[in-house]
Amino acid sequence: MLPAATLRGKVVDPTGAVLGDALVVLLSKDGRKFEARTGPDGTFQAYADIGEYDLHVSMPGFSEQELLHVKLKHGRQSLQHNLKVPVGTLGFMVVVTDPLQADTTDGKPSTRRVTK
Repeated sequence: MLPAATLRGKVVDPTGAVLGDALVVLLSKDGRKFEARTGPDGTFQAYADIGEYDLHVSMPGFSEQELLHVKLKHGRQSLQHNLKVPVGTLGFMVVVTDPLQADTTDGKPSTRRVTK
């Protein structure tokens, strides 16, 4: 049986630029999960069963956006949600190898880890 409700929307960043390939997830309280991805124009169309969901949008480099208690109803009715996803705190690690500083005990280059 096909899902009976449709959720359509658009995902943009704080400047209004569209975000293609963002992951859109609908999660119900009883564990049902429906997923969709945004297209190059930032739009998505998610099909789900009738019910109440929490909507999560994620994309690398951005904070996850959450919209709680989205109610999907039966029929051809669609809800329209345009979601602004804030830029997140990027976590990364850089490994710097300095060939000019050798460890005198084993002759290997020294390595320093910097995390941010």
